[in-house]
Amino acid sequence: MKRKLVFLLICSVAIAGAIGIYRKAVATTNTLEVTSSLNDSDDSVSSELEDSIPAGMDEKETIQYKMLNSIDLFEYAFGNFEYYSKGAPALLVEYVVDNRSGKSYTNIRSADETNDFSIEDIFKDRKCIHIINKDKTYKESETTAISKEYEEENKKLKLKEKISIAEDGNKIYSYRQDPNFMGMAEEVLFNQSITFGLLEDSTKWNINGVDTYLNIECFNISGELTDSYSQKLKGTKFNLLVDKNRGVILKLEVVDDSNNVGFSIKSLSMNVDDENCEEGSVSVSINDKKFDKDLSSYRKMSNYIQIGDIDTQS
Repeated sequence: MKRKLVFLLICSVAIAGAIGIYRKAVATTNTLEVTSSLNDSDDSVSSELEDSIPAGMDEKETIQYKMLNSIDLFEYAFGNFEYYSKGAPALLVEYVVDNRSGKSYTNIRSADETNDFSIEDIFKDRKCIHIINKDKTYKESETTAISKEYEEENKKLKLKEKISIAEDGNKIYSYRQDPNFMGMAEEVLFNQSITFGLLEDSTKWNINGVDTYLNIECFNISGELTDSYSQKLKGTKFNLLVDKNRGVILKLEVVDDSNNVGFSIKSLSMNVDDENCEEGSVSVSINDKKFDKDLSSYRKMSNYIQIGDIDTQS
């Protein structure tokens, strides 16, 4: 039997190590404030999305589907968000993603302005550039084309159909590959891990209504965490704001039984396919300046990583 393994190695692999260094510092707890403006507006989606949604899905399955396939539901996005995990100081992540031309940019820095930690990742022309500004170093890695056949088959599936059981009894989740290698921007724009981890069991979460946040209509979702994700995210319950039409995440907060925050993602700004935004025109915000950083004063590292898909026989 032929098994398809998606070998997804994001250019910003060093981020996890950098965050680990922070764990000796004092963490700052950030409480998420949810603004409710319940309304009964129509859930309008593009004809392309309507055609792609498998028939017979209920409202919860449709939310799962959009979140697992959000990469297909927007052309461009830019903004920034705060990322917090208990035991490490908060990070600020700026991102620009252009699905039309296959480019992405992220800038990860400490939320503490006195800390000069800064990592940038640029992806264009099928090449990743990982930049560590503090050390003034960078490395490049080529990528191979993703399997269109695998992607087309995967996005036809409901969440439950993407889960199989290994011989040892553990679950195997079938992830789509991020075509733009957008690193931490995935946390808001294409977060399959949160979708699988928090929304797999539909009996453990509820749709509370529709809120408007950053001028985007969102489903307000709350629920309980499974035991495994309680350990990972250091909490027992969560609140989530998800774009109704595109499935991107605007806010996520995980708290324990005493309402202590264990994990959170909080968008500070987000523009998705909106040319009439307050942050300036799309031509200004999505331009080549983000993707053409002057590295003449930086030292190139020798590390070379091949990124792509692997086929194995079993």
